Amino acid sequence: HGIEMRKLKNEKAIEVITTRFRNTAWENRAHEGRVRCHTDVMTHVENRKFVKGDYVIRMNQRLNKVIMHLLEPKAPDSFVRWGFFNAVFEQKEYAENYKMELLAEEMIAADPALYDNFLSELKSDSMMAKSPHARYNWFYMRTPYWDQQMNRYPVAKIIQPMELD
Repeated sequence: HGIEMRKLKNEKAIEVITTRFRNTAWENRAHEGRVRCHTDVMTHVENRKFVKGDYVIRMNQRLNKVIMHLLEPKAPDSFVRWGFFNAVFEQKEYAENYKMELLAEEMIAADPALYDNFLSELKSDSMMAKSPHARYNWFYMRTPYWDQQMNRYPVAKIIQPMELD
């Protein structure tokens, strides 16, 4: 598209608006060779670490509208909607149920309120009630082993103007 991009030369912590997704659903069939998705978007501000080689795209360029259409997740023709970022929606790590059963018992012993939250979720989610794996995964999501990058958009919006090194 001719969009100007600059690589970071050093690791840098930057205050950004970051995006997470939930309630993601894919269309039933491909369109122009891509399976499009629809997702709810949640944003918040965080100080995020970027590494050498990450790209910064400034909006003060002639193609700023193209950039917004491609990188704004809710835009009708965004890369997210066209399925170019589907990997962020995939759970890549799992725990064995027999291990999660032991860990869940330890978690409940350390935080009895967690069990009340679990029972509440179990009552409201019929799929979880039917699936032992889903129940163990509920606990797994609350461990330090859970993939914090899942459902996190790898593109962020820089809040304040900054100098690139």
